[in-house]
Amino acid sequence: MNQLLKKLKIVRDVNCLGWSLVPKLVAIMDTVTVREKRWADQFKQNHPEMYPLDLSNIKTWSTFDECVTLTFTFLNSKVIECNAIVYNGEGVYGRRRNIRFCATFDIPATFVSELEDDITYHFNDYCEDKYEEHLKRQKKEWVRKFAEKALAKPEKPLTFR
Repeated sequence: MNQLLKKLKIVRDVNCLGWSLVPKLVAIMDTVTVREKRWADQFKQNHPEMYPLDLSNIKTWSTFDECVTLTFTFLNSKVIECNAIVYNGEGVYGRRRNIRFCATFDIPATFVSELEDDITYHFNDYCEDKYEEHLKRQKKEWVRKFAEKALAKPEKPLTFR
């Protein structure tokens, strides 16, 4: 778990699309601190007695698989932030139509084990990007040295070692 938290801290946040994590989040809602939650529909937002936004109820989250976006952000070694956006889906194919609700809440860092594959994927991408940056710097340095050598002795064919 500690390694996963370190990886999450390095990549800052991880986006997860789809329904698979929603039941797991609903199961731990009693340990969650909700910072903000709001309906996108102003009427629902203004009438919470008729339309409660109960994040601990799985029916609140019900939608098509493609209509859930969860972003997990490292806050500290005990807490991870989750920013959830749930969309209404088109009736036939489940394509996103419009936002149904948004919520931001803090979850225990132990939930990071549920994100292992996503964190590892993002961390590996991060490492590959850093490697590409390293190669670009290395290439620029090689070109600079080769150019200096070429200008110093232009009469002979050049080889660089």
